[in-house]
Amino acid sequence: MNRLLAASITTVSVAVGTYSMLIWRRVSHIDSQHISSSDSATLALSRSKSASIINPRGHQAFGTSRSTTVQVPQGIGDEELLERFVKGFFGGIVFAPEGTILRLLRARLVDFPELEAKEAPFQIWSASDLHQLKLPPLHSILFGAFQVLEVHIEESHTGAEAPRQTNSYIDFGYHPTTGFAGFHRFSISRDLSDKDGAVTIEFADLVCNPTANQPIKLALLMGFHKVYAKLLFREAVAKTLKGL
Repeated sequence: MNRLLAASITTVSVAVGTYSMLIWRRVSHIDSQHISSSDSATLALSRSKSASIINPRGHQAFGTSRSTTVQVPQGIGDEELLERFVKGFFGGIVFAPEGTILRLLRARLVDFPELEAKEAPFQIWSASDLHQLKLPPLHSILFGAFQVLEVHIEESHTGAEAPRQTNSYIDFGYHPTTGFAGFHRFSISRDLSDKDGAVTIEFADLVCNPTANQPIKLALLMGFHKVYAKLLFREAVAKTLKGL
């Protein structure tokens, strides 16, 4: 029995160590010192269409964000960068354990009455499905747990009324329990007057209790959430930039 226990511990330790090493290889070249983080939601996020869907009663909510500015070659549009980020986020090794569990459960864990439609939403159950798409279609559901709430793409153009900045994003809502709901926003922002191709990539989220106007009791999970979110972000950024 002691040998079996020791062997099990050794196997788990090796698996965890190998997985940690693989994650480090994927994210190490995205310098964490160049990532800006915040523990508050922006006004734009709080007043967005997605916020009204996950928080229809306007209950108190809190948000976090992390962003970085990178150089991108000319000719790469916001939509392509968002496509790369989404695939890197949901198709990366950091998200893989969560994605595997959700795929095995094969359950629908999102329920937004405001999005009820005549046709069933498009379902995506694996990272390979993502690679056959551009951006996931509006209202589609990823891994049974993340629903596309809004997609906004701004492409640069010329002319007297051309904007000086663009801000494109895609929102994924989640609602696993009656007392907890939120959404992730992946966004691409750029100053069109910048000739160096600087682009800001951001991963922000907003969470609330949609059934009661009281704080979410997630204090014990916030430390894990911040580390997990940062690893997800770093890998997604790395995959966004790969091959550009």
